[in-house]
Amino acid sequence: MNPRNGAILVALTAAALFGAATPLAKALIGAMSPFMVAGLFYLGSGIGLGVGILLRGLRRARVPAADAAPLQRSDLPWLAGAIAAG
Repeated sequence: MNPRNGAILVALTAAALFGAATPLAKALIGAMSPFMVAGLFYLGSGIGLGVGILLRGLRRARVPAADAAPLQRSDLPWLAGAIAAG
């Protein structure tokens, strides 16, 4: 699969799952507190990311990106804005 097509597929899947979360939360909210529903969503997200990291680690050894650009001082306002926006 073309890497670009793979990225598009992942983005569309994430959008579909994000959209499905609200109706699922409404169905569960009658039986659970909103804090419990949010906790379950975060737990599921953490488990999914953990499985993904483990599977990626099994396929290849973790090698730091030698070509990654270091964080510059001019990047800090953008980084702060992204963190503040959530």
